[in-house]
Amino acid sequence: MSLSTPDLTLTLRDESLRWFGRLHSMPETGFEETRTAAFVAEELRGLGLEVIAGIGGTGVVGLLRGRRAPAGARFIGMRAELDALPMQGPVDGTVQTADGPRYHGCGHDGHMATLLTAAAALSRRGDLGCNVAFIFQPAEELLGGAAAMLADGLLERVPMSAIYALHNIPGLPAGSVGVVEGAALASSDEIRVTVRAQGTHGAAPQTGQDAILAAAHFLGLCQQLLTRRTDGRDSAVLSFGQIAGGQAANVLPDRVGIAGSLRCHSEAARAAVHALLADAARSTTAAFGTPVDLAIDPKVPVLVNDPA
Repeated sequence: MSLSTPDLTLTLRDESLRWFGRLHSMPETGFEETRTAAFVAEELRGLGLEVIAGIGGTGVVGLLRGRRAPAGARFIGMRAELDALPMQGPVDGTVQTADGPRYHGCGHDGHMATLLTAAAALSRRGDLGCNVAFIFQPAEELLGGAAAMLADGLLERVPMSAIYALHNIPGLPAGSVGVVEGAALASSDEIRVTVRAQGTHGAAPQTGQDAILAAAHFLGLCQQLLTRRTDGRDSAVLSFGQIAGGQAANVLPDRVGIAGSLRCHSEAARAAVHALLADAARSTTAAFGTPVDLAIDPKVPVLVNDPA
């Protein structure tokens, strides 16, 4: 589906680019988006909107009441995210902090600029027949920001009949919007694994257990099982981004920690991967004599678009 809005684009293009540039230059991670939230709130007030700040920690909501909205009408919500990632990106967009680099590697700066542009466009509509809430959510990458806003009374303070969101997809032609029926965004689970062993000297591995070798076996087995235990037509992405263990090159450690994430586009695939992770843990324990503690923390379910 393509949308052509030449008048709106020409009118707000410079302002949209300014918003994007400012937001791109101030990446902050989840629940620490103080500068970003303050900037968004200031811009919303400049558009004449009522602003609720500090909801769910650093969340911001701008309220636009349509002049022709029915009395007592609920709001229609539009949502974007405030947070950036703790990662090194291109020099022109990465901010170095005492806790490491920060970068808008997921495009939330663009999402915020898009939502501010929508707020600017709709605020100019004198005939607007509905109320609109512009929601800037903290900590999307931590998968906790939405829950924090809800716990802080978002829906009680701003009754809404529907909430809409979008995500940038590199590769789509500029000016187009992609809409899918069914599973639209993946579920997300956090995975933490601890391999425990009796550490020993590297010159005599037979006198203890090798937690590092066991961890390597576990990681490889998980990926092998993934290709054999899930339907190839399903989407299941299992990635481990952290592994830590050991203090010396010639000592086998007594513990190795592993952390990763699982994303699936069906609950069937999600359940299958949960099962294979447990099987891989049991198999590794049996093969190496190293207890493998597995913890799966389900964060969010599959987002399914109603076919209607």
